[in-house]
Amino acid sequence: MLTYYERKELREKLINEEISLEFAKEQYWKDYKEGQRSWHTKDWKERRAKFLKEKCEICDSTDTLTIQHLSHPRKYADYEREIIRNYTQIYKENNSDIDKSEFKKHILKNYNYNAVPLCPNCGDNRPNKRMRKLPQYRCAICKHEFDEPNYKSLEELITIFYTDEEALDVRDKCFVSKDKWKNNHNLSTK
Repeated sequence: MLTYYERKELREKLINEEISLEFAKEQYWKDYKEGQRSWHTKDWKERRAKFLKEKCEICDSTDTLTIQHLSHPRKYADYEREIIRNYTQIYKENNSDIDKSEFKKHILKNYNYNAVPLCPNCGDNRPNKRMRKLPQYRCAICKHEFDEPNYKSLEELITIFYTDEEALDVRDKCFVSKDKWKNNHNLSTK
């Protein structure tokens, strides 16, 4: 498992484009062991002893002292998503004539499409499905009740990708990687 400073160095190299995303992933997960926790490592214990005192220096709390007492670092998946968005934007800007059919083939080859239910009233992708009460769905945003949700087709989502500059990734979480290892480790597919 990488030390804190090794992770920071890896992050800086990735941000400065000194290394590729694939190489960074490989280095990050190289010595990963299932069930191993960072707070059990020698590096963590040394840093904890250096930073933690008898009480929090910010709020004077003595309860449950941790290094990130008032703030939490971003997760690896957040960094990965941000970098992929940036690469996607750069690629779209430099390759304005991306062939839609090739892109669709890539999506169909690497992902399973599971359509996400949408509210027919406001289009939100978080309607609650009820088990006992009718109508079966209720929108969490506009409170509209309905039996049949709307769904976006794969063609619609690809069109959104091409036409909406703000939609660098589709936020409906309807593409599930066919990579079983990635799915088993809950890694981002974006």
